[in-house]
Amino acid sequence: MAVFFNESGDQLILLKGSRVPVQTLALFCYQMGAMLDAGLPLLACLSLNRHQAPGSLQTALHKVEQDLKEGSTLARALDQHPQVFPVLMVSMVEAGELGGILPQVFSWLADHYERENKLREQTKSALAYPLLVLVLTLLSLVVMSNFVLPNFALILHNLGVPLPWVTQAVLKISNLMTHWGFLPVLVAIITSGILYLLFQRPEIRIWWDRIILAFPILGDLVVKVIAARFCRLLGALLGNGVPIIQAIMVVKETLGNRILQESLELAHSSLEEGKSLARPLAESKLFPLLLVQMVASGEESGRLPEFLQKLSIYYDQEIERTLDRITALLEPALVLLLGFFVGGMVIALLLPMFSLLNTL
Repeated sequence: MAVFFNESGDQLILLKGSRVPVQTLALFCYQMGAMLDAGLPLLACLSLNRHQAPGSLQTALHKVEQDLKEGSTLARALDQHPQVFPVLMVSMVEAGELGGILPQVFSWLADHYERENKLREQTKSALAYPLLVLVLTLLSLVVMSNFVLPNFALILHNLGVPLPWVTQAVLKISNLMTHWGFLPVLVAIITSGILYLLFQRPEIRIWWDRIILAFPILGDLVVKVIAARFCRLLGALLGNGVPIIQAIMVVKETLGNRILQESLELAHSSLEEGKSLARPLAESKLFPLLLVQMVASGEESGRLPEFLQKLSIYYDQEIERTLDRITALLEPALVLLLGFFVGGMVIALLLPMFSLLNTL
């Protein structure tokens, strides 16, 4: 989620700058790969995709076609539309054009975006039940406070039953919610506005990214998501002939966490000085030890792209296990929360009844 989701609301973080949904990009890349592999000319592939593409993608593809007819390369034409085509796609297409493997590159991109979409769907599924329980808890509180408790308080008042402090407290809270229930909504709106303005400041966003990484379970999940993305993208870029110095900067733009992006900037500087990649990653103490060790081994053996691709598969599996663990922790916690609030109200209602029965 929002931990690994985007800046525009419906794409993942890795689509930084892109306003096109990830599933749309996946479909576009899949169709381009299939058409090119079948031997269709590039312009024909773009034209066929443009006619069935939605919104901003259709407009961008029309301009890309015009640029190609004027002699531009595909990568340069895509790069003119950063709000539609992510930096990763542009870099991979450039490598594909230079290496003559454009169909394979589009097929890889389709698989990559489909994988990212799958991760988003898994995250939604993991949060669906906990969110449902939370909504039911809030609805129960609203119904009890606005309908059940006021009528019950009137009955007790007419009977002259003395109210225990627990019941008095619950009735006071109910009265506040009945007459001032708009206040929480107003506070939420104002708070959201303030947070939105604060998060426009770079220092606040950096601070928040650091806080996210410090959370025990959530931070671990974010690191694994970024590690999987780092390994998969860097391995693919290097495997397709993109120089490591350029590849690191492309990968940096896809991470979605400014703290880790800063560590890759240091790694980029280290590579420009002729040093290894593993050392600055280790010195940052942000990347998992396994990733650092595999990068070091890959650099020594000359098989870094292969090692990174294998490691990305491992981290994808770890992400699924971590999501399952988060779900397993959230579900009982929220059920207990629901039981606490609803059960507390029921007890507050029953205590005066017990007092009334004792007086009979």
